[in-house]
Amino acid sequence: MNIKQEKKSIPVWAWGIGLFYTSFVLVFAGFAIYSTHLGFQFVTPDYYKDSVNYQKHIMARQRAQSLAEKPTLIYNAKEQNITLEIPVTFTSGKLFFYRPNDHKQDRSQVLSNQATQVFSVQDYSKGKWKMQLTWQTNGKSYYQEKELYITN
Repeated sequence: MNIKQEKKSIPVWAWGIGLFYTSFVLVFAGFAIYSTHLGFQFVTPDYYKDSVNYQKHIMARQRAQSLAEKPTLIYNAKEQNITLEIPVTFTSGKLFFYRPNDHKQDRSQVLSNQATQVFSVQDYSKGKWKMQLTWQTNGKSYYQEKELYITN
């Protein structure tokens, strides 16, 4: 008695479905592992405290925009410095260099009472920075922001 056993093969469409679901699970698992190893940070260390004071920030920006003569921030790539010219008298101020991709590189410069000031950026990392200028005059705060691309 010769009984031949037939091999049953799995249809091609079944292999396709199996391959699709296996690929999906592997890609999803890889993304999950990758995202757990990614570093994240808030824009500022005191994010929640800063968000409460945001209305004051908006008012300071509007006051600065309404000035007839606005401060100017000029980047000189050749000399690697920033020239700040403030046409109004002010009591105090600060120029904050904000690095969007790494808050550890943020830097701050206190302004002197001079109308023209120069700040060196030779040791700043190459790339995008935001210069955030804040100053006070007659008890009112002002704010101006400008993007900077440092090319070393």
